[in-house]
Order: sequence, then structure tokens, then C-alpha cells
Amino acid sequence: MGDERTLEGREPDLHRWHQEAPMMGDILRRGTLMTVTATGGGKSSGYVCDHDGLGLLLDLRGDPDGDATGYRLFPWSSVEHVMIKEASHSSLAGEPPSG
Repeated sequence: MGDERTLEGREPDLHRWHQEAPMMGDILRRGTLMTVTATGGGKSSGYVCDHDGLGLLLDLRGDPDGDATGYRLFPWSSVEHVMIKEASHSSLAGEPPSG
């Protein structure tokens, strides 16, 4: 019932949101900047290099602290959640910036 009240009269907005929402293939695309929180609570930011059945590989040059370098593999079993800036999925570069 709560869902009915919040969606009532908002069909066009909901349709637009659905069309613009990222898909899994978009957010895991190489070059996407994200922050991964591991099950222990540690956070790391970086650019997606690759992903497969084992986990997610990040290039840590995207870490805002600037201290991290190299690459980090996050096994899927250790990933608690992933944060991506809203605009990130609409402007995916495909490659992290050099530097």
C-alpha cells in the first residue's frame, strides 16, 4: 500500500528514471570510478580494471586520499557494498585517467 501512494500519479517520472538507471554492465565497465566497502569495514576507491567470477579488480589511482597505488582484488565474498557517483554511469570513459 505504501508503494501505491508514492508511485501514484508519477508514472512518467518513474519511466524516465527507469530508462536512465545504470545497468550492471555499465557500473562494472572498465574505467568506472567507485568506492568498495569490504566486509571488515575498510573502504577503497579506484577505477574498475576487470571483474569476473572471482571478484572485482580496482586500480587504486582513484583513491581520494592519494596514498594508495597499485591494484587491489576484492573477492566477491568480501564486498559489502559499492558506491558509484550518480553521474559516473552516464560519462564512463572506458579507461582511468593517466597519471
